Amino acid sequence: MNKRVILLFLIGVATWMGNATTARAQSLNALLDTLDHAIARYDRYASQKETRILALKRQLVQKQQPADRYALQSLLYDEYYVYDADSAMALCNRQLSIADELQNSEWQAEWHIKRSFIFAATGLLSDADKELASVEGRSHLLPPALRTEYYRQRIYVYSHQQQYLGKGAENNPAVKQGNEDADVLQQLYTDSILMIVPKTDPLYLWQNAWGPKPSTVKTQLEKVLQSSHLDNRYDAMNAYSLAHIYEWEGNEEDRVKALVKSAIADVRCCNHDVASLEELSRILYERGDLERAYNYINYCMAGDQAYHNRVRMVTTGQTFGLIHAASVERQHMQQRWLLIGLVLLVLLAIALAIVIVQLVRRMGRVRQGEKALAEANRQQEKANAELQSVNRQLQEMVAKVDEANAELQNVNGRLTEAVDELRKTNYVKEETVGMAFTLCSRYITQMDEQRKTFGRLFKTNQTDLLRKQLETSKSTAQVKEFFQNFDQMFLNIYPDFIDDFNSLLRPDERIQPKEGDLLNTELRIYALVRLGINDSVKIADFLHCSPQTVYNHRLRVRNKSDIPNSEFAATVQKLGKASF
Repeated sequence: MNKRVILLFLIGVATWMGNATTARAQSLNALLDTLDHAIARYDRYASQKETRILALKRQLVQKQQPADRYALQSLLYDEYYVYDADSAMALCNRQLSIADELQNSEWQAEWHIKRSFIFAATGLLSDADKELASVEGRSHLLPPALRTEYYRQRIYVYSHQQQYLGKGAENNPAVKQGNEDADVLQQLYTDSILMIVPKTDPLYLWQNAWGPKPSTVKTQLEKVLQSSHLDNRYDAMNAYSLAHIYEWEGNEEDRVKALVKSAIADVRCCNHDVASLEELSRILYERGDLERAYNYINYCMAGDQAYHNRVRMVTTGQTFGLIHAASVERQHMQQRWLLIGLVLLVLLAIALAIVIVQLVRRMGRVRQGEKALAEANRQQEKANAELQSVNRQLQEMVAKVDEANAELQNVNGRLTEAVDELRKTNYVKEETVGMAFTLCSRYITQMDEQRKTFGRLFKTNQTDLLRKQLETSKSTAQVKEFFQNFDQMFLNIYPDFIDDFNSLLRPDERIQPKEGDLLNTELRIYALVRLGINDSVKIADFLHCSPQTVYNHRLRVRNKSDIPNSEFAATVQKLGKASF
């Protein structure tokens, strides 16, 4: 009796645990469906934001007093600062002008801190540090709320420096030491904030979640999120900090749910400085949900480009490379399964043919037996009738076999069409990657042209116009960094490109990049050709050199190959593509 009770108890516990696991999975799927719906409605959220911005701008036109314009422009900045970096920076400059005009030192400090945020968010970390340096000498004189904002911005800049340096610190002692120093400084500034931040501060819970005792605000964060609409940046930050606490506790499932909630809030408030969705896409990639991971990382990349977020472009590009490679591998696996299915169908047809042959032979033996029985019993007429019936049945079976063969041919045709469609899908993705790189290069070119414009304005002493239009110009280091990112992302997608390309050249003419480089100029030119950019003028624009230089490099490489010049570019474009 006791054993029976214990057994029933164990069965009940197992059933309850199974139901709980199913409920958790359904809850996560519901959250992910909500996130998918929010991303699909992003244009509507952006339209609502633009409507609010337009209303504020109309009010601003009617205001002439500096104090009135200052208040409205502060509201405009709140709409822009994680949505449009260029507009937010322009508002910072206007607010600083008003603060200078009114000689308000607190306002001046506030907008230097906000300018530092925009610089850091877009990857201009040295400029962000300069803005904070202009406030550092008088930071102890600032009121507590503004001093807290100054400390937060210091932490933000240090964290972006660590993201920008990447995770290669283990192999670089200088980078590793820099990251360790940044960790120490972030902790010091966090401690300073916790000493002065009031509980009424909107970011009070966020700050404590990243402090030395994050679990103390876990319950409060959970209550806040339960009653929130997940439609503003504070909701996104609270959910992200709660995900950090769950990760610290080792609670992976609740961490993922919190990240999904943070991403929903980021999408609904049109936040382009988003970290939760990128982190979520990597987790889904590791769990095998490649379709959602691919959609989410594409959304992140679009936001990074719209916001000109150089820091997140690096990490997002790395995640995109991993997900894209896994997606391509899955497609190849599906193609292999299709081929296996085709082989199995062929084997099934052969087996069916063997069965039919055996059946025909058996029917022949039956017919012979019937004839013998008819002759023995002198029932020739009855035997003939039975034989005719057997013949009719055999004809029907042959007809069914013909129908089966026709259906098999139809299936083969559909399989061939499916393989062709998969190949076209791969080509479209490759062309899309090429377009993305071209857009990035054009952006650098535009920055260079803008820098030249600033130079002319400076020479002609048009300082007022220069102040309004001043933005960061491109540098050689940025171009080199861009090429390094391009090389890394391209080789993530086509890891065997260098070997495949050298196979087109004569053995003694093969090209190898210098030590420390991933690609050289000649390999980079034909990497663009592989992506579908064959026009020398567009390639020159991408590489920031003259079309004649590109032409000379292409001619020199073609002369190293035995492939006819007219066919060389087309041959390069086929490298790495599966053949059927």
